Amino acid sequence: MSRLPGRARLARTLVALARHLPAQLKGLVDSPRFDADRPALESFADPDRAASAAAAMAEEEADWLADVLAARWAALADVVLEPTAAILAPTEIWLGQQAAAVPLDVVVEGLDEGWDATWEGDLSGSAAGASVLLEARPPEAEGPAQVVARVKVQGRAGGKRTLLVDHVRIPLRVPRLAVSADRRQLLVRDQAERPAAGVAVSVGATVFRTDAHGLVLLDEPLAETAELRVEGLRVEAAS
Repeated sequence: MSRLPGRARLARTLVALARHLPAQLKGLVDSPRFDADRPALESFADPDRAASAAAAMAEEEADWLADVLAARWAALADVVLEPTAAILAPTEIWLGQQAAAVPLDVVVEGLDEGWDATWEGDLSGSAAGASVLLEARPPEAEGPAQVVARVKVQGRAGGKRTLLVDHVRIPLRVPRLAVSADRRQLLVRDQAERPAAGVAVSVGATVFRTDAHGLVLLDEPLAETAELRVEGLRVEAAS
C-alpha cells in the first residue's frame, strides 16, 4: 500500500498514464474518435501540469481518484508508475509566541534501496536523511507568512541513476480570537485576517471545531474566566 499523500499519488498516476498508456494502446488511442480528448491526456505527461491538477483536490478525493484511475488502467494494460518522492508535511502550522520544530519526512517509491536525500529551506539541524526538522518561527509582522522546504533524492531505478525532487510551502498562522457582544460566538482568524476553518478551539475542557468561516457557536455565554486555546495554543479573547 502506498504511503504517498493523495495528491502526490494522483499526480504520479496522471504522469505515468500520459506517458505509457498511448504506447500500450497505440492502435486504439490513435483512433480519430479520440482526437478531441488526446491532448488532455498528453498534457499530464508534464509533472507540473499533473501536480497542479491534483493540488485542486482534497487529499481524500485525490487518493480516491488515483485508485480509480489505476484500477481502470489495470483493466486495459500493465500499470507502470514512475519513481517519485513526496514530502510528508502539514498543510499549515499554527504558532503562538514560541518557535516550533516541525518534523518532515520524505516518502520514496520506485527507487532501489540505498537512495540518499538532501534538504534545503527553513531547516533546524541536519539537512540529510529521510527525516528532518523544519524551523517555524512566529511572523515578525502582520500578514501572510510561510516556511519552505525542498528535498533532492538521488538513487537508482532499474539500474539507472535517478534524481527526484519535491518541495513544500507551508503557511504560518498565528491565532486571533474574537468574542461577540453576547459572548455566544467565537470568531477565529489568523494574523492575516484569514478565517480559521476546521480548527480545534478549546473552552476549558470542552473542544469545538470552527466552521468554514472560523466560527464557533456556544450554547451558553462564554465565562469571563474561561481558558481559551486554538489548536492547543493559549489565546486571549478580544471583543
